[in-house]
Amino acid sequence: TIILTTCHKSNDCSKDGGNCMNYVEVKNEYKRYKMGETTITANEDISFAIKKGELAVILGPSGAGKSTVLNILGGMDTPDEGQIIIDETDIAKFSDKELTMYRREAIGFVFQFYNLVPNLTAKENVELATEISPNALDPVEVLTQVGLEDRLNNFPSQLSGGEQQRVSIARALAKNPKLLLCDEPTGALDFETGKQVLKLLQNASRLNGNTVLIITHNAAIAPIADRVIRINDAKVRSVEVISTLGISEADEALAKKIPDAKVESGYQFYYADAKKNEVVQILSYNEKNQQNQLVLKEGRLPKSETEIVLDDTAVKDGYKIGDTFSINDDEKLKNKEYSIVGFVNSPLFISTTERGYSNVGNGTVDYFVYVPESNFKTDVKSVLYIRFDNIKGLETYSQEYKNQLEKNRDSVKELFKNRPEERLSEIQDEAHTKLTEAKTNLADGLAQLEAGQGQLNQAQDQLNQKKQALQQLPEGQQATLMSQFTNAESELAVQQAELDKNKIKLEKAQQEMTTNEAEINQMKVPTYLFNVRADNPGFQEYGDLSERIAAIADVFPVFFFFIAALITFTTMTRMVEENRREIGTLKALGYTKFEISKKYIIYALLASALGIITGVIAGTELLPRIIYELSSDRYTLGGVKIYYVSTPIIQATLAFLAAALGSALLVLFRELHDKPAQLLQARAPKPGKRLMVAGFGLKDSLSSVTDQQFGPIIDYQAIVTLNDDADVAKDQEKVIAELNTESAVKNHLMIHSETIELRASGKANLNVTMNVPEDKTKFENYNHMTSVDGQTVLLSDQGGFITQRAAELYGISKGDELTIYDQDQEPIKIKIQDTSNMSETAETELSERLLATDKVTNTTFMSTQIKAQEDSMSNLDAIVNELENFQQLKF
Repeated sequence: TIILTTCHKSNDCSKDGGNCMNYVEVKNEYKRYKMGETTITANEDISFAIKKGELAVILGPSGAGKSTVLNILGGMDTPDEGQIIIDETDIAKFSDKELTMYRREAIGFVFQFYNLVPNLTAKENVELATEISPNALDPVEVLTQVGLEDRLNNFPSQLSGGEQQRVSIARALAKNPKLLLCDEPTGALDFETGKQVLKLLQNASRLNGNTVLIITHNAAIAPIADRVIRINDAKVRSVEVISTLGISEADEALAKKIPDAKVESGYQFYYADAKKNEVVQILSYNEKNQQNQLVLKEGRLPKSETEIVLDDTAVKDGYKIGDTFSINDDEKLKNKEYSIVGFVNSPLFISTTERGYSNVGNGTVDYFVYVPESNFKTDVKSVLYIRFDNIKGLETYSQEYKNQLEKNRDSVKELFKNRPEERLSEIQDEAHTKLTEAKTNLADGLAQLEAGQGQLNQAQDQLNQKKQALQQLPEGQQATLMSQFTNAESELAVQQAELDKNKIKLEKAQQEMTTNEAEINQMKVPTYLFNVRADNPGFQEYGDLSERIAAIADVFPVFFFFIAALITFTTMTRMVEENRREIGTLKALGYTKFEISKKYIIYALLASALGIITGVIAGTELLPRIIYELSSDRYTLGGVKIYYVSTPIIQATLAFLAAALGSALLVLFRELHDKPAQLLQARAPKPGKRLMVAGFGLKDSLSSVTDQQFGPIIDYQAIVTLNDDADVAKDQEKVIAELNTESAVKNHLMIHSETIELRASGKANLNVTMNVPEDKTKFENYNHMTSVDGQTVLLSDQGGFITQRAAELYGISKGDELTIYDQDQEPIKIKIQDTSNMSETAETELSERLLATDKVTNTTFMSTQIKAQEDSMSNLDAIVNELENFQQLKF
């Protein structure tokens, strides 16, 4: 279906002192890229204009050249040909330095994937832009405007996708840019979050006066724009201005001339209910229309002008049949109060979570409402629906369907190419006719006003003459007649006041007429907007979902075929081998190989046939219905139509036969090749050499990982740890004495080992192990620490060492002072001497503070042994088993 609409939004020039000049003008812009010997044209002859303060949308599919246009407008790239005029200055002629200043002072950029600096907070990311901007706004105020006043000090990793995009918008707005460029600002967001982001961009245009340009592939965003620019195949296909000029009878008559097309017209507009904070799309309902027929979910369809049906999704907002629904729009509708008589689904809306966008209210359509067509006041329709017979029978998402629909759209556009000028002429002619009638009426009114004023003046003169004659009469008669003169004068004063009042009205009407005449002469040529089904909310999204499922369906069966082949091969092999003696007996009795094989071949064929029939019927009938049911929560679709496609069924049949029958024949060929005497004997079991080799290989592979990872660092073989309640001085002496007498132990070193906690704002607390050696000079013999660049580092009294991983997580570098917390939650400050491959500290500060206490919570001995680990475990085990207060021995 092609939807043809016309629309125009009158530009409010009051913000610019009445100046409605274009702020952005792109004239005949070309951009080409070289890839080896190939030249790729990204933009070809692009031309469009945007007025100051407008919110414009560049719409087009991926690869159409939208981002190239945006980069050129933002001064991040330059055109090969053409003019890029921003605020009456051609930036295509700018040098690199001038482009840098242009980006610094005039441009705000909102990226699709946020592009926030990860180690800066939300406030700091915004300040990154304000630091270099001459007209910057306060970062905190801007972040408050976008609803992030409570997230100022959070890092990007602590924010949701929507919050990160708000920070990106705040960073762009804080520069107070003249031109705000947005690259797919809702592309990485869900629908609800996208609504909030688009509302922010609308406010930037309408409340702050920024000129905003959004590029997107989502046609549902178009209604929020003041201007829509379509780019396809690197060319501007049409420039559309949202308007209210409507579809005339001449438009409808012209559309009916299209061959093999059915044409119907209707009304539609967006209505914002400020009290409920809702935006609804109002559409006309005509029971005679054959296109876009409603699917009744509950209740009935309207029968009178005061009855309406609502979007079925409105039920979740508490609406029910019998409720009163208010639409306060006296200009478009006859009534204000309506009774809800039903809930429906419309083929114009596929997605249940998205109803599109509007240029009123909060910018997002909540649901749709169908009002009887007779309830609309105007005779000028809003939309034409055109259905073509030449796409019947074509798969909706097929390339053939898309190509034919594009041809149909082009034919309609060709037919309507002269209509904008004709429509403008029609409206102006009609307006001039009414204006001429009004001028005639005004002239008549002025003539009557002048005649009345003349009569009033004549009456006043007569009254004055009689008043003079009255003075010649006796005083008695004067008193009698004077009251009559007073009444006459009062009546003349009332008539003069009424005459003056009418004069003011006529003067005001004359001023309005002059203003209207100027507006009529300044009217712009309207643009006709041509939409197809792919522009309906959710249509393209559902098509993308179908393509993803189809891609999975191309790969998934391959695995199932392999699994089926493996299972069948194993089953047939086992069945044939179990019947080995039976096969040998039959072969000894004189049965031929073919006669013996028939049993297994028939079995394989029957199994294949049963599996194919069951799989085809169950898979074709069941799987599409399951997918449909899973999709029905997000998409409004018609009933499921099941098609049996021969090609995949034949492919599956051949694959299954190859798996079942092929494996049976392979096994039979191998078994029937043996002699009867061999078949009558049990087959010798397979040797287990491969299994043993695999086992040893796994053992050696896993055991070597630890040596390779810790071998270059750790040079001790055992750790002896005392209990927490041990008598440190007494038990240490016993351990040292025993280790000194044991010939298997070469050296030992006492250390203090404790789990400590690192803390930092905005980071999760990290538990690390702290080791404090008794003698720092001997520590190198047990633990070889190296810096990031591979140089050996030694403990000293200058500070401690921390692992490179912990340093990266907490932003710690050499020379920083680190606060750690011991097991008693006491803070300890350490100066970081360097980063290393192990987390150790120096003796000073830590060792003096911890080891000087009356009770050391955990004392550990690192021991190097002369013999290998396997030979010495029993010796050291014997030593520690004799000690009291021994906690553990670890190798």
